[in-house]
Amino acid sequence: MSELELEALIVKVSADIERQTEVLQGLQRNKSHLHRRLNALRDPMARLPLEIAAEIFLQCLPSDKDPRPSDTHMLLLNVCHAWTDIAISTPRLWAELYLDLPQPEGFPELLQKWLQWARTQPLNISLDGYVDVRVVSTIWLHSHNLTSLHVDFSDVTVDDYYEDGHYNALGGAIPQEPLLCLEELSFVGRTSIDMSWRSIFELLRLAPNLVDLDFRSMPRIRPLDVPKEPVLLPNLRKFSSSGGALAMHLQCITAPRLENLTFRSVKNPCDDKILSFLRRSSPPLRVLELADCSRIPDSDLAQLPEFLSLLPTMDHLKLGNWGIGDAAQLIRILPERVPNLRILELFYDDSNHPASDPKWNMLATSLRVCRGSRVQSIRLTVALGLIGVKDNTRALFRELGAGGMDVRVVDDDGQDLLSAPTTRNY
Repeated sequence: MSELELEALIVKVSADIERQTEVLQGLQRNKSHLHRRLNALRDPMARLPLEIAAEIFLQCLPSDKDPRPSDTHMLLLNVCHAWTDIAISTPRLWAELYLDLPQPEGFPELLQKWLQWARTQPLNISLDGYVDVRVVSTIWLHSHNLTSLHVDFSDVTVDDYYEDGHYNALGGAIPQEPLLCLEELSFVGRTSIDMSWRSIFELLRLAPNLVDLDFRSMPRIRPLDVPKEPVLLPNLRKFSSSGGALAMHLQCITAPRLENLTFRSVKNPCDDKILSFLRRSSPPLRVLELADCSRIPDSDLAQLPEFLSLLPTMDHLKLGNWGIGDAAQLIRILPERVPNLRILELFYDDSNHPASDPKWNMLATSLRVCRGSRVQSIRLTVALGLIGVKDNTRALFRELGAGGMDVRVVDDDGQDLLSAPTTRNY
């Protein structure tokens, strides 16, 4: 055969191969389609109505609210085509997301799909670790559905710092539109970190419907980050804060509808910045929790009356691990300064330094002022029980309930400590 004839033959054979390849690919697609139909007939999930199958999938989610992308969700996606279709057709399955950061390259694309599959469902997102600007920027694209955001950077290291040597808890990305659905926002940090607060305050300004705000172990606020005017949070009902930066947190916000306020590990609840916040906001506060307060200097204790007078609507007070002397001094002025108080709770973890009988006697004596007031319930929880407390001191606690108040003294297991002497061994 000539050269031209051989070339023509090669072209013909190549064309035949392409046709047969197309036929083979078509047969393979047809076979796969038939397999899917067969699997659908055999798979009980595929035969169920979508609503029931979706509910079964939802029941597979972890109950501890820790839905990691590598676990349940990815498993449901990768079993078969029928399960994938069910999973993608169930928006509630994608409404909660926990991210352990950093994630590998390409993850923002998966995150984008995840959030799209949630459709119009309210989004509850938790970010744990070093926050990548790509991840946060992807979340902001769906900020119109975001109702809850939790950011935990307690494990970040010095290598994670940026923005002029300061850590940015939101990766430097700010939403481009108001977060009208955001109701819950919390940050867990490290007090030793140098952090820029600017993006957090910008976020607060964009969240007019925020109801619950929690700052836990957060770093101090740099003076240059303090906003010129406090950020107005018109619908905030609950605010919690821990660490030495609490007063600065309150310095930067105004919350005229605040009902529940929690201080953890605060050095001085009567700090001028805290008093200024209460005067500025005039909140209708109902519940106040003061936990793990260190020994308050006498000069600051003198401000307790003014502090309490700014809380006329409070009806529930919780004191945790206060010095008994400080607590007794506060309790003595409660009926006069907080006339609407109805519930008083005290908690002591005395595992390291058990209080002596005279201390408990002092506390029981101070509580007598609650008789004849509006206080209806007093609950004292002592972690290790009233070890070494004399009968006459126990009698003082029992007498408090003689006037109709509900008075309970219990250990951390809820065991009554007044009915009989403590017999637990430690």
